[in-house]
Amino acid sequence: MQKLNKILPLIFVFVIMACGYSICGAAPLDGQRWKEHYINDIMPYWTDKSALGEPVGNFPSRRDMNGKAAGDARYTRMIARQVYTYLIGFNLTGDEKLLEYAVAGINWMLCKAKDPGKGYFAKLDGRGRPALKLSRSAQDQAYVMLAFVSFFYITRDHTAKKELDENIDLLFNGVFWDTKENIIIDARSGDLARAVEFENPGRDIVTILDQANAYLLLYVNNLEGTDRDINLKYLKKCGDILAEKFFKDGIFWDTDRNRKNYNAKHLDAGHVLKTYWMLYEIARVWKAEHKEELYKEILDAYLVDILIAAYSDKYGIWGKKIKNSYKNIICANPDWWMQIECNQLAARILHKDKRIPAILEKTTEFWFESDFIDKTRKIRGIRESVKLDGSFMKNLDKLTSKAHEWKNGYHESEQAIMLYLLLNSFNNKPSTLYYAAKADKVKDFTAKPYVFNGKVISLKEDGYIMNKKYIRLKAVFEDIN
Repeated sequence: MQKLNKILPLIFVFVIMACGYSICGAAPLDGQRWKEHYINDIMPYWTDKSALGEPVGNFPSRRDMNGKAAGDARYTRMIARQVYTYLIGFNLTGDEKLLEYAVAGINWMLCKAKDPGKGYFAKLDGRGRPALKLSRSAQDQAYVMLAFVSFFYITRDHTAKKELDENIDLLFNGVFWDTKENIIIDARSGDLARAVEFENPGRDIVTILDQANAYLLLYVNNLEGTDRDINLKYLKKCGDILAEKFFKDGIFWDTDRNRKNYNAKHLDAGHVLKTYWMLYEIARVWKAEHKEELYKEILDAYLVDILIAAYSDKYGIWGKKIKNSYKNIICANPDWWMQIECNQLAARILHKDKRIPAILEKTTEFWFESDFIDKTRKIRGIRESVKLDGSFMKNLDKLTSKAHEWKNGYHESEQAIMLYLLLNSFNNKPSTLYYAAKADKVKDFTAKPYVFNGKVISLKEDGYIMNKKYIRLKAVFEDIN
């Protein structure tokens, strides 16, 4: 009995350790955890009736902590981001109600926000009336396309492709393209008649970066033949502009002019590391097609180093502001989207340095344990910021920390699908995704794992959905790269 009493505590310790790592709970860098994160922490806030609008698809941009709409504004880019949130949810779960919500949002945009031949109005009111005089930024137009590219990715819908092609032509060949400087103009007046000031003197990095990030990379990965070739050249054009006009000494600067002001808007770890990620992906896709190396000097010299430099072991998070050098990235109260962008890049290049997996374990644990996830309300949702110790700033019901004119479900949903896919691949586990094809397109449907490549080990029909408008397809992937 005495021997048993000595052994039992050891068994108990072993069980506790096992629960913390693999048997009873999620293992470090477990891909499945990120699918569950979408279902349990992200989806409830965005599937609540308060998120859907009246009619469904007229999504309110600002909502309080319990989901209640706060104000009349409907920013078109945010309707589009919400469409994306639902489509990624469908991609992960196969839940047809998420596809229905996405279709409703797309139809509302097409009906109320489209300005034929001129892109999309930037803002609507609660009844769908556009703000005609409000200027339109190229960044806004890019994020409007987020809805259409994610719908094309899921369905290969021809209407979505038409919208994408028209918008790309407007930005790269139409009135948004500066033929003298060979760059996209930041913003134009509401009628597109003239260029207008955006935020800072010179061209802003987000004007170019978000064309690649919001839609072109995903679009190219799901095209074939001539369409793919044409849009890959546009994607490369974005990469070339970023490398040639915004890069110096390891930093992608906020504008093509600024090289001194480290406090400038859009000069932070989030934008810089997102730009590195885009160049990494553009170089990968271009090399596969053309056997030519792009941006090698930049990526080889800085990609891993700046990611490692951005991590703070003291706080277990990614830093925020750059001070005097890319090697000196300072922590401040973390923003949700910056932590996400850095987590995504780390997951993408796990294989490049043995330090990165250990860092990503710590930053993702901070994410799950912190108050970024609203654990105080049944509706859950993701807050925009927390303190350095992970606790929330304030928790008043009236706050719009989870949904406002620049905060939606987009970033957290992309993090969920990227880390689900990349960490499953890292652990040599399969990933399951869902698609929706019309009956005449099922036979030729080519499933891709988001912006990545992968081996399809199974692609099966999974029944009719949406009153037999689509056939749900279930794909299983391995070797995602």
